[in-house]
Amino acid sequence: MLITEDYNELNSHIKVRNKEVKVLLVNHFDDKIAFSGQKQANKSSVFFSKSVTAECLAETIRTTDPIRQSAEIITQCLQEMDFDLQDSVCEANDLDIAWTNIVIPEPLVNFLQY
Repeated sequence: MLITEDYNELNSHIKVRNKEVKVLLVNHFDDKIAFSGQKQANKSSVFFSKSVTAECLAETIRTTDPIRQSAEIITQCLQEMDFDLQDSVCEANDLDIAWTNIVIPEPLVNFLQY
């Protein structure tokens, strides 16, 4: 499970296993959570709300394009960034100052950290 990997990466002093995470999820969400059955032990399980039908989940997966969605978010973030170079000839010093003062939008930071 990616949850297990992320947790263990953030908390190197405490290691958890997939089974423990699954038990915690079941204890927290009770009978409102379902897990995909994996035939291979080394494959991660997918968990989702039981209120979502398998057909609905499959349709969402089929019609979702995460690459396109990510590209649209990144494009929007970059278009909204202000490098404050309108009245500049873009010499090296101007670019250094602009880069020092720029605030990178959170969605872009989140994307680049993976």
